[in-house]
Amino acid sequence: MLEVTAVLALLGGEGGFFGRREVDFWGTRRAEAPAPAQSWADAAAPEPVKRLLDAPTPQNARAYVDWQKERLRRLQAAMAAVQAVAPKDVLYFAREGCRWCALQEKELEGIPVTRVQEGSPLWEEHAVTATPTLVVRGKALRGFTPREAVLKEIGR
Repeated sequence: MLEVTAVLALLGGEGGFFGRREVDFWGTRRAEAPAPAQSWADAAAPEPVKRLLDAPTPQNARAYVDWQKERLRRLQAAMAAVQAVAPKDVLYFAREGCRWCALQEKELEGIPVTRVQEGSPLWEEHAVTATPTLVVRGKALRGFTPREAVLKEIGR
């Protein structure tokens, strides 16, 4: 029987003895994963991105650039809408007896400000260590600030 097996193995042809395919007795070969249909397999990627990566043609590049421009236009419009409804209050941090605060108050006449009481958590939140301090749209102006500079910050 051993002779028959040896002869059949020698005559097996191109596919090998076992059903015309190779047998991996030791598990040393790794199965190759089939190549994905697209080079960009992330299903969450926007279509213009996928098309450009799969087929980098001038048309797909133009479509991608146009998509990005529209996306940025919409983002800018959204940011403008948020700024339109954002509070424009000026937070004013001052201490009693501070001579610079007295000068600052003269500069702030006619400008709507919210005076923040000492001990308020806002002092820590805005890292106020010196007075006067003004916070306009999240930007801290430490020390005496001329009226023109305050108005400039409010107008931004």
